[in-house]
Amino acid sequence: MPSLLPTPRAGSAVSLVRSVAIITGVAAGLLTTVGWASPTGRGEQAGPATTASWADLRADANRDGNVDLTGDSDTAGGLKTVTELRAGALFLPNLDDDARRCPLKNAKRKALPIQVRARCHDGADTVVNGPADALDLALIKTVPNAQIPDSATATVAVLGRAAARRTHLFRQTPTGWRLHRSGDTITAAELRAGLTFGLEATDIVRDPSVWDGRAYIRLTVTAAGTTHRDIIALRQAPVLSQDTTATLDKLFITATEGGENAATTKPLARIAKAEKIPFAPVAGSVMDTWLQDMYEPALVSMPGPNGTTRSMRILLLSDQNERGADIYAMRGPGVGVLWQGPTTIDNTLDATGNVETLPAYRNATTQHPLGRVMIGYSPAQEAMGALMPSARFRKMLTAQTGIAPLLINTGWLSVGHVDEFLQVLPAKNGGRWKLAVADPVGAWQLIERAVAGGAGKIPAASHRNAFDKRSLAEVTKDRALRKANEYAGTRIAATIAQLKNETGITDADIVKIPVLFREQPNNGEDPSNPEYPNRPAAPKPKPVAKGALNTMSAFLPDAVNGVVIDADRVLVPQQFGPVVGGRDLFADAVSAAYASVGVRAIFIDTYDSYHTGGGEIHCGTNAFRTPLTPWWKMTS
Repeated sequence: MPSLLPTPRAGSAVSLVRSVAIITGVAAGLLTTVGWASPTGRGEQAGPATTASWADLRADANRDGNVDLTGDSDTAGGLKTVTELRAGALFLPNLDDDARRCPLKNAKRKALPIQVRARCHDGADTVVNGPADALDLALIKTVPNAQIPDSATATVAVLGRAAARRTHLFRQTPTGWRLHRSGDTITAAELRAGLTFGLEATDIVRDPSVWDGRAYIRLTVTAAGTTHRDIIALRQAPVLSQDTTATLDKLFITATEGGENAATTKPLARIAKAEKIPFAPVAGSVMDTWLQDMYEPALVSMPGPNGTTRSMRILLLSDQNERGADIYAMRGPGVGVLWQGPTTIDNTLDATGNVETLPAYRNATTQHPLGRVMIGYSPAQEAMGALMPSARFRKMLTAQTGIAPLLINTGWLSVGHVDEFLQVLPAKNGGRWKLAVADPVGAWQLIERAVAGGAGKIPAASHRNAFDKRSLAEVTKDRALRKANEYAGTRIAATIAQLKNETGITDADIVKIPVLFREQPNNGEDPSNPEYPNRPAAPKPKPVAKGALNTMSAFLPDAVNGVVIDADRVLVPQQFGPVVGGRDLFADAVSAAYASVGVRAIFIDTYDSYHTGGGEIHCGTNAFRTPLTPWWKMTS
């Protein structure tokens, strides 16, 4: 199976780059060969040649969590200058707030604007904010050398303007960590004893054409007219979105100040307690109940000592102007928040409920050991019209692994989010993961069978506030509704075919969940926005071309828009479907579909709180998850 992971640059002479003095006139060519001329824009001139080695800089290039100062495990084969996904030293973007020093309000107790909140994090200052913050630094060490002459002095510098502006290099001293600048002088005595540095990034890689996340650190030692240099390279660890096969660490829901979300928060808390699900309401949000749409949880990590992992969660705010400012209340130790910056666009496709991640997969020609992000878009032929999600958000995601998000057609949906009809289920008993998909054709057949069985007079929806009061017989006679579900079925079938081709999954890996759709007028607004009307019938629809269909939304609560707890359980919106013989027809069908792959459906009533607003329980919650295997072990 050919690997699609980045390979070392063709012709790299990285094996030549060791802790030997570089001959004058050769340095510029060598730097260009291994990519150092690119960040600096010019070659670096070295001093006279020598065969001795005073400069030996090390980092955790073999990713075992330790810096090897006595052996060659971090240097053999040119490993010191490898900066690929599968090998080489790593460092973290230090965007959390370990000391909880970043305020949310000003001195007058007024909420700080998102622009101000975004400027405060551990990487924003030039100090190490306590022992916990020190753990976020990637260690770089010099090898102690008793042969250093008394006259020797040294400097350590981050090469290249792009990297230097986006990193901080700290030096460990007897009194703690202090910022190390490129002009700071190191003494001979310090070189003999050996030094420890710590590297952090002040931002994640957003645009590789501006900064590709690589940092080259140079140690220069000079004595008696002789200069020795060593250069090592580190790569910022990729910020990876989580998929639902990862372990659920905590489930979140918005605790709005006005208590509007209490109807869901309280029953969810009871379910979480009974099912032993870690659960926490997020305080601070005044009006936005759509927590899934406000941020995409991601994880950035690197190896720690003794088999541990140093990790940080980065909450990627949706690229929707100032939406998500309240998410900074979640910032703290081990949790950072990333804002894309100001925008005048408020596009439903930019909500992060439209961002889902496929787990690791491979097919005949492709392998994605870190999975792949899916984002919905709207092609021109759909009722939503030609519309793409945020270009800079997609560029940022692509920059992490070099793999662009997979675009999924969601333009046929009113809200237009991937989570409305696709859900990944974890593998069981060593098998492969499954894909739960909305099945409108199966849902229509379900109500037709009920009518044929004599249940035609029963209401199609059993909730007291159901917007459609018709009977099953009346619903099945609705040709427009039938056509809408057939149309939704063709769109979902096309996506299934796309994902089969992309991931190699087969029909045996697909779980069809009955979901009945209806036409939902699209008024050009963002239904995921907190200011969108609470009732789907409220907006006046835009005219649709003759013969075309409006966008779609769920007739009954969308069962696929649930929360995967683990390989055995999924949280599902209560169906409130037709009650036949004392049983909810859709609840039983949904339970049976999940049970066919060994998953138990746990139902929760979110009809008034979410369904009538165009979403379900997945839209109103979010989660922290941790993969079972560190990412670098999946790429090596």
